[in-house]
Amino acid sequence: MLSNSDPFKFWRSRSQVVSVNWHKYNKGVQMNEGLFIGTDGWVFEPEHMRKKRGLDFNDGVHAQSPPQPKLRLKGHVVGVSTMPAPNGRTGKSFEAYIRTELFYHREVNPPPTEGDGEVSAAAKSTSLENVALRWKSKSIKVGHHPEDGADGVWNETWEWEYERDELAFIRFLIYEDEFGKDDRVSTFCSPVERLVTAEWLVFRLMDRKGKDVGTTALVKFELEELCRSIYRLYGEAKENYLAKFKSNVLLEA
Repeated sequence: MLSNSDPFKFWRSRSQVVSVNWHKYNKGVQMNEGLFIGTDGWVFEPEHMRKKRGLDFNDGVHAQSPPQPKLRLKGHVVGVSTMPAPNGRTGKSFEAYIRTELFYHREVNPPPTEGDGEVSAAAKSTSLENVALRWKSKSIKVGHHPEDGADGVWNETWEWEYERDELAFIRFLIYEDEFGKDDRVSTFCSPVERLVTAEWLVFRLMDRKGKDVGTTALVKFELEELCRSIYRLYGEAKENYLAKFKSNVLLEA
């Protein structure tokens, strides 16, 4: 069975992915659907790709985004409802767990070249490193009902820190925990930039064939810049210090 190439590599080189193979609902198809669903079939490139950088044509491939702030993405999942039966085992209970993944790219400087001091143009530029962050929940036992599917309550949280990337993607997956290779039951995939944050939301998950069978998850995402959170903590500490100082002055008076 034919698979799919990683669309990440093509999008970052400003290339279009003409089509994907829907016979295999893997990460490539999921990312392609997550990026273009609800659109007219096109989206804007990341801002740094749209800006005129005044570079030579040959340098364009090395043109990277300006330094990006560090972000913290937090997730809180309460539970998932109407999960399909893994491998068609309708009406039977199974062990399930959640796995979340964050895919993004960050700039890395290549190691200095040894020689007569001459540094090539490619060595002066930065390159992109593909990074994947993962989190796994505990496994719980869920019972499957032929008409209503399976429901599970986890009530767990996770968080990641990463450099901002307009093409960062998150995947939310349900797996059956079993002996040997775990089977994927449900999948949600979306660009991080499109997540609804700071409020509870219900999103749908596709089954292993990419079909909507009514599976939903109750999740809350929070996204903040780390430098801003540090400033906020500093401000709170300063306010607490001033309040304590004022109370001491009043007591002495």
